[in-house]
Amino acid sequence: MNKLLKMKKVKQKINDQIALKSVWLVYWDTQARGDEKEYLKNFNIYKKYINLISSRQSFDNIFNYAKDLYQLLMTSYYIKATFASYNKGARNKRDYFETSIPLYTSFTSGLYTKLNNALNHYGANSQEYKLLSKQWQKHPEWVSVGHSPALNIIKVYDFVYYEDYDGNEIMEWTQRLNDLSEKKMKSINGW
Repeated sequence: MNKLLKMKKVKQKINDQIALKSVWLVYWDTQARGDEKEYLKNFNIYKKYINLISSRQSFDNIFNYAKDLYQLLMTSYYIKATFASYNKGARNKRDYFETSIPLYTSFTSGLYTKLNNALNHYGANSQEYKLLSKQWQKHPEWVSVGHSPALNIIKVYDFVYYEDYDGNEIMEWTQRLNDLSEKKMKSINGW
């Protein structure tokens, strides 16, 4: 491929990309050993990364979306029918997600507990609270529903979408980790 043609394709890639400062990324995670794709196919899941949601959505909306999406994709019609019950549906759904299905958020993390303890014991003007508050701002925000496969939603940063020269859909982003470090991530065609 000559240099001019290659430069033209690079320019096209840059012009067609979508860049977002932050976005909620919805994906499946497993504890499976071996081929993750094959494991997820057993659950009729054919892409690891399945959706993007505006980062302007509140955490409560994301939390409810996670439960609803998990219900849609992973529960039997029997469970769906118990949730649809006029008299007991809301209670059945609440009980199901409180007792039968693991449901975790970033607000169950040790850092969040320390932050609340510092606020309660020392107040919002204390050095300890201010230090923990700064750490919390860099802490990942996430929701996890279920177990192997778990439906996860995490807020990611510096998100970029584009198609490569072969028509593959590429997503790249920065993901915050629990140790407050960051990791560059990449997906090709949802994997």
